[in-house]
Amino acid sequence: MDNNHQPTLPYISLQSLVISINDLTIKQANTGAQNKLRVKEIELLKILCQNYPEVTLRKELADTIWAGTYASDFTINQTVNGLRSKLFELGKTYIVTVPKRGYKLTIAPQYHDSETQAATNSISSHISQLSPKHTPSPKPTDTAAGMPESSQRNSLPLAHLKSFRFYLFALCSSILLVALLHWLQPTDTVYMMGDTSVLFIPDDHETTLLERVTEQGTYQYIDKIKETLYGCNENLACSKIKP
Repeated sequence: MDNNHQPTLPYISLQSLVISINDLTIKQANTGAQNKLRVKEIELLKILCQNYPEVTLRKELADTIWAGTYASDFTINQTVNGLRSKLFELGKTYIVTVPKRGYKLTIAPQYHDSETQAATNSISSHISQLSPKHTPSPKPTDTAAGMPESSQRNSLPLAHLKSFRFYLFALCSSILLVALLHWLQPTDTVYMMGDTSVLFIPDDHETTLLERVTEQGTYQYIDKIKETLYGCNENLACSKIKP
């Protein structure tokens, strides 16, 4: 008898694994390797199988497996990790953690009357996993199929030439853009009056004032903020210039 909806049967198969409920063992059907399960681990596996494909909540595990006693998160985690380790290298694949909820079995369990049935089913599943899947080779595109071989060869240099022209155009455009930005970008220093840099364009009245001030050689540069002129020395100490 082979049924995936009868959890009372004594054997469970998870693809290549065969679990004996009564003997508390788990065996690899293809290699014969076997692990011994603890009572809590087999109870955990039974609940995960019964709830497949739904998530088994941690609270359900605590209330069922540790009924009448207290199970800490550490205890539940240790039991889950112990069961995973008994599933050989498939533990973390077959039993996944659902954050903040619980655990979930990722393989549909199959229930059997005898170990022979379970082993046969497991080996069949293992063989089907190893069978290579046929992937049809891609068909040539209509464009390539309709072109003569010589045309296809000639199209390759043409494609490279177009690509080279595109990159050359992009490079020239970038250089031109940088040069244009540099040309249009205003500089801080508009012009020099003696040894002093003037950072704005003065009107006639301001020009007269600047000529008088710059003759003294006091400031390294002069700037205008709103309507007020400021002169700054080499130590960047600035003071207001009075008319």
